[in-house]
Amino acid sequence: MLVEYAVILALVAVLTIGVLQALGTSVSGILNRVGTALASVPNP
Repeated sequence: MLVEYAVILALVAVLTIGVLQALGTSVSGILNRVGTALASVPNP
């Protein structure tokens, strides 16, 4: 019984880490594009 819970917890942890890494890369790319767009705006 305890082993099954440990396996489920490990699976959830692995999936969570994978999702966070995928989102982190996506968010990083979006922020880089926003930063590039803001850098090209002329200052008054």
